[in-house]
Amino acid sequence: MNSTKIDLFVVYRDENNNWVGGMIVPKKEKLKWIYPPINNLCVGDLHGELFNVPCNVEQILEADYGINWKIPQKTSTFTWYSSHKNVQRTGHWEEHEWSSVYKVF
Repeated sequence: MNSTKIDLFVVYRDENNNWVGGMIVPKKEKLKWIYPPINNLCVGDLHGELFNVPCNVEQILEADYGINWKIPQKTSTFTWYSSHKNVQRTGHWEEHEWSSVYKVF
């Protein structure tokens, strides 16, 4: 069996926005990416394959990458936990919480 890894992202909704949670595991640090509300899904074509995407996909991309999201950036300077325009650091997990928060399968 190979060691394929995947990321799963759950989108939550609060009063005004959608958000995705994440963490920096070695630091047990909580992160939150804030997005405009996603109210409807549309279909997008990516190299001949159809996928469900938010109908307001350009707003989502702008929230993540800024107003210049269409301009290619150097990937060597991109850091997943700090380069996004919409990421917030929201605290740390307590030691007694950790075993129920972080699982490796």
